[in-house]
Amino acid sequence: MNGARQALIEDAQHLHAGAWPALSTMSGFEAGADSQIEALMKAHALTGQVFVICASNYVDETCMQWMSSNLGAQELVKRGGGWSAIIHPFCVFLAGPHTGERERLVTAEIDLAQLAAVKVWVDAAGHYKRPEVLSFGVDRRPLWDDDMRLSGGSAGREDVVEKVVENGEVSRQEIRKA
Repeated sequence: MNGARQALIEDAQHLHAGAWPALSTMSGFEAGADSQIEALMKAHALTGQVFVICASNYVDETCMQWMSSNLGAQELVKRGGGWSAIIHPFCVFLAGPHTGERERLVTAEIDLAQLAAVKVWVDAAGHYKRPEVLSFGVDRRPLWDDDMRLSGGSAGREDVVEKVVENGEVSRQEIRKA
C-alpha cells in the first residue's frame, strides 16, 4: 500500500496510528507475522518521518468460541496474536513491543520537536521526493454517496442526483421543482 503511505506522507502527518489484524494467529503466519508488522511500521516511521502507534488485536478463547458457533470449527485461526508498540521516527521502540493475548496499555512520551532532526536524514515529502522526476496525485474528491453527504454535498452533487433518479427514488422534474 505504498500509494496510501505516500498520500499520508504528503499530508505531513506527525503521528501515525496503525491497526493490524492478528496475523500471527493464522496458520502459516505464526513465525513471521510480528516481524512483518514491526518492519512495515518501522519503515513507515522512518520514511514518513512520523511517530507510529500501532496495535494488533489478539484472539482469545471467547473469540474462538464465537467463531466456532457462528462460522464453524476453525482450522486456520488459533488463539494468540497481539503486538503493540510506539515507534520513534528513527525506528527505535519508545514502548513495547508488547505481544500476547493479554490486554496491556503501552505508553510513551512523544516530542514532536524531534521530527526536524529526522527530516535532515529522510524527507519523503521534500527534496527526496524528487518532484522533478516523479509525480504523485491523490484524488480527494468524494467518490461515494456517504462521502458526498459528509462533504456537505458540494462536490459530486450531479452524481448523487443521477443515482437517485436511476434508483427511481425521484424524477428529474421533482428535482427541478426542489
